[in-house]
Amino acid sequence: MNATPTNPVQLVDGLGLNLEQRLYVIANAAGGFSCFGFDNCFAEVKHLACLMKLPEPDASMLGTRECYALHRSLVGQYASHQVSKKTWYRPGTPAKVAKILEAARASYEDFREQGTMLRLFYGCTETDRDYCERFSTVGFVSRSMGPMRVPLLIEPLLDDERNITTGSFGDAINTAGIVRIVDVRRAQEVYRANNYVLPQFRLGEASGSVKSARVAVLRTDQGEPDVQAYFDTEEQAAQWIAFMQGFRVHQEFRTAREAREELEPTN
Repeated sequence: MNATPTNPVQLVDGLGLNLEQRLYVIANAAGGFSCFGFDNCFAEVKHLACLMKLPEPDASMLGTRECYALHRSLVGQYASHQVSKKTWYRPGTPAKVAKILEAARASYEDFREQGTMLRLFYGCTETDRDYCERFSTVGFVSRSMGPMRVPLLIEPLLDDERNITTGSFGDAINTAGIVRIVDVRRAQEVYRANNYVLPQFRLGEASGSVKSARVAVLRTDQGEPDVQAYFDTEEQAAQWIAFMQGFRVHQEFRTAREAREELEPTN
């Protein structure tokens, strides 16, 4: 991620070690910085080595310059390796999740808009608590180009005849953070993490500072109730809750025209 170091970090050949926050700090050509977590770097090094059947790195490399250098080297080797033709799944992705996503990707490649459509639920993989993500959670599975072909979620759109179509690009899927999957067309759950916690909500009155809404949705399963969203009516709030809990498998799809207009520059 792009970032500015919060603590002074000495850079050597464009690389610094932030030991307090366990981050590599990398200077970029534009004059800014990007950061890469020690643990993420080491996990990817192990994953790359495993995929290419190379010796596993020693745990003593974690958080060292040598580990970062090895990561860059392995990424370069991966680009020309036979295994790079497969989809890149982040370290920690459950095997069943990868299998479901690969099947959905094959279905989309074969049948396009008639293929498998999924609803993805993201959450904390340590507690299996749902993050209640609303956007970029429903769509078809494709994958990117390049040396690391990451899975992408392609948004379903409606054409002028209200038939399902799609955009030409999608968002990267955080495959290691998926805690639940629903097959949208069949309205059937196909994956749930072992200790998945279904989020709970209740309705309340919107505060006076939110003039355009009457109803507040509060989440009640993680300590003190916390406002998650505001709505004009209780029916709208109930539909949102049903979507967050997976009883409603998707929200209303945007039109292709709306998607295009969103990308057009404003004067």
